[in-house]
Amino acid sequence: MTGDLQEIPYVGPKTAAALEAAGVATSFQLCAKFLSFKGPATSSQAVCDAFYGWLAESSINAHRGAITLCVAEKVSLAFPASFSRDELTGAGGDAVEED
Repeated sequence: MTGDLQEIPYVGPKTAAALEAAGVATSFQLCAKFLSFKGPATSSQAVCDAFYGWLAESSINAHRGAITLCVAEKVSLAFPASFSRDELTGAGGDAVEED
């Protein structure tokens, strides 16, 4: 990762602007925000649901589910024990409802 928000799949100029308005200016900060929902006993599903909710509160109206999964997968590459796609519920392993 380089730090550019738009390197996250599904994050374009409008989504990047909304994230910046919410205080997240880099892809690193977005991953940190995702990790901020992870506690010692927090399931991957609960982390994804909380992050999805935060995206909604931050006026991200498109592709919240896809962005959530993309960030989760990027985080899992850096911290393999932090996220398990197998823990997710829903058809096809979807983390959250699509928009």
